[in-house]
Amino acid sequence: MIQINEFSEMELRFRYNADLIALIKERGEFPNYQPQRKTWLLPPSSQNQRLAEHLLAHWEFFLRGELRPADEMMEAFKQARIAASMARDAPLRCPGLGGTLRPFQRAGVAYMARTRRCLVADEMGLGKTVEALAALQYVSAFPALVVCPASLQLYWQEQSACWLPGRQVRILGTQSTLEERADIWVVSYASLPRYLPFLRNIRLRALVCDEAHYLKNPAARRTQAVREVARYVPYRFLLTGTPVLNRPNEIVPLLAILGTLYPLGGSRAFLRFVRDAGPERLEEIHARLRVWGFLRRTRAQVLPELPAKERVRVHVPLDDPSAYAEIENHFWAWAQAHGEVLNPLVRLTRLRQEALRQKLPAIREWLQGFLESGEKVVVFGHHREALSHLGQVFDAPVMDGSMPVRERQALITRFQEDTHFPMLLSSLTVGGVGWTLTAAH
Repeated sequence: MIQINEFSEMELRFRYNADLIALIKERGEFPNYQPQRKTWLLPPSSQNQRLAEHLLAHWEFFLRGELRPADEMMEAFKQARIAASMARDAPLRCPGLGGTLRPFQRAGVAYMARTRRCLVADEMGLGKTVEALAALQYVSAFPALVVCPASLQLYWQEQSACWLPGRQVRILGTQSTLEERADIWVVSYASLPRYLPFLRNIRLRALVCDEAHYLKNPAARRTQAVREVARYVPYRFLLTGTPVLNRPNEIVPLLAILGTLYPLGGSRAFLRFVRDAGPERLEEIHARLRVWGFLRRTRAQVLPELPAKERVRVHVPLDDPSAYAEIENHFWAWAQAHGEVLNPLVRLTRLRQEALRQKLPAIREWLQGFLESGEKVVVFGHHREALSHLGQVFDAPVMDGSMPVRERQALITRFQEDTHFPMLLSSLTVGGVGWTLTAAH
């Protein structure tokens, strides 16, 4: 059967036939198999119309709906895709998910599943991680590979265990061995190239790249490694709140990984369109991207659905566990020798300082990625040395007890009003109570 759906796509349903599947792959333009519905989707085009006519004439298919002219169906297809990418909700059932999606997230997952290759560019804090995991579960795209910065590997492992409790998740290069099996493999951008031979042999069904703006340089080794993996993976989801940081051509490597440059006319034609449109026609640029796989929702658009506050704990592995263990052993030896004579918190300070020292690289990496989104951030800390270090690295002021109250208020007023003041660092005792810092979402 061939049915014309609400997106003006052609839905092909038939009993398994290897020859027919090979024909669809050979003659179809962008054929898209939906395993949860056991349906092949073909977007409207002259080439796909010729394929449909061939199936109706020679393969005993019958038609439900009207096979209109290709250009008319393509226009309807574009408008339906754009509407789906901007939907506030969608009917979606996802058995096996370990939580409840918000309405706009259901709409996002439905759109990602339909396009199969999507650049998810929602603003930070809207749950791109959850949407990606839900999309994997919804289409049963396992095994899947998640590529992310090293500092986020444990976060992805924890979120996967939370939202997909029935799935095995392993981090490549840590507790896992290449002989083990997993539904989701997590690997850092830096480590990905050396695991390419292993990944070629496990028949990945999905690729998820977090902080995908790391891939803006097409000549970078990590970008080339991701492109190598993407070549044979049907589902591809790239997540970033900042797909374009400085220049429009930064998005081109991402679209190349997704495989959506061709329907956009190629890199030169797309960049020419972007330059001609200009920033004042941003929605027009977004609309063209939405046809082939682009999600962009802002906090303002979905604010009623967001909770008042969301806490996310990111676990960071120590760079040098032996150094921490040595200090820890000294502490316990001292504690056993002195009993209750002295306050053990004095000795514990060294352990806390050593743990913080080893976490600072991951903290710097996370903050750098956040600042690239263009959002403001407030960083609270306990150790003055760490706050001073971050202040020097990011050229940001530190608000602590040594600063007079009037200077603190002037600093906060500037942070609230000055768009060129992206970061404020503060001690917990000074900045934790009584200040209005709503400029940082």
